[in-house]
Amino acid sequence: MRYFKLIQKGFTPIDENLEKWIINYIQDNFDEVYGLINQTGYSNMLFFLIFSITDGFIAKESYCYGIDLNKMIPYLYILKEKLNSECFSKIWKIVNDEPAQCFELNKNNYSYDKIISHDKYKLYRIEKIKSKYLNLLKEKVINIDDTYQNIFKNIRKISPNIYIYGGAVRDLLLDIKPTDIDIAFSSDLNTVKKLCAEHKYPCSKIVDKYSYIIFGTDRGVTLEGHYKVLFFKDKMVDYDFTINQLVYDTKNNIIIDMTGYGIRDLMNKHINIPVFPDKYGEWANKNPVHPLIYFKLLMKGFKPINKMQEKFINNYIENNFDKIYMRKGKNGIEFIKQYIISKIGKVEIDSDGNYNVNPEQQKKILEYITTLSENLDKKYIIRIIDSF
Repeated sequence: MRYFKLIQKGFTPIDENLEKWIINYIQDNFDEVYGLINQTGYSNMLFFLIFSITDGFIAKESYCYGIDLNKMIPYLYILKEKLNSECFSKIWKIVNDEPAQCFELNKNNYSYDKIISHDKYKLYRIEKIKSKYLNLLKEKVINIDDTYQNIFKNIRKISPNIYIYGGAVRDLLLDIKPTDIDIAFSSDLNTVKKLCAEHKYPCSKIVDKYSYIIFGTDRGVTLEGHYKVLFFKDKMVDYDFTINQLVYDTKNNIIIDMTGYGIRDLMNKHINIPVFPDKYGEWANKNPVHPLIYFKLLMKGFKPINKMQEKFINNYIENNFDKIYMRKGKNGIEFIKQYIISKIGKVEIDSDGNYNVNPEQQKKILEYITTLSENLDKKYIIRIIDSF
């Protein structure tokens, strides 16, 4: 197969017999050699195309693979020209039929520069998410007696596009039903208010300063998001982890991997900080919630990409436990307790620090504290428990 790669580079065979022998060998041995499924779970043919032709990737616990289709097409044209139709049809079937392909797209063919302020992002087309998205549209939104499909249809009347972002995209790719959906679209405060009133959506919270809206009533479980896609104009240090920084362009069926590593890390079930080690401190200081999200991802079955990141997160929390995580807010509740109750338990806390936890919410909170106890020193866990 490397022979055709050399042909693509402009080399010619030293004689016709060499090319004839190579073509006959491939055609005579295709099923036994090139169509054979190897230890990756994919055929040898696809494995070669991914690594040797497109510089792509296959995950260890793969549910899909990544390639740059623009690199593969010229090579496939040479194969089509040289091999017989029966052999090429088998190759074409492998490329199109082996499950869950992640085609990396050429950024030059798409315009996202208006909503993304850096060039680290990558674009993918992953067909499996489209079917998951279409299934999602049929479901009713919590707190609203209407489907995502109808609500999105109404939003499209005031916005050219709708982007789903965050954990929902991650979960859809993993065949997990998202617990909540976060979206971004392009509009303004008055138009959004009119939309809510016209269709009788609760829209319990609208904060124009952050272009933020909760369409239902219960934050963390209903539809929410931002009505200005400029929300995506962030620096790497502002992102929590790579697998949470995936955006789905619902109009064009494109996944925007904001850090450039989210899809790869998702395939391998890795938790990965999106900045280099010399920026870890800045990343955590910018938003001390970031290290706490790490344990939430551990609960979901993800693992740290390396020991360095695991050690940094544990040490950061312990070294800043009193200064940051046990610091009380205006409502009298400690920072870490506030996060556990509101983000893990998805419980509303009023301005006086009052809240009510049901058995299901309590279960989630206990699971999170258990995960903390498996990673942090016992003395810190005791103090967290005592704060409750």
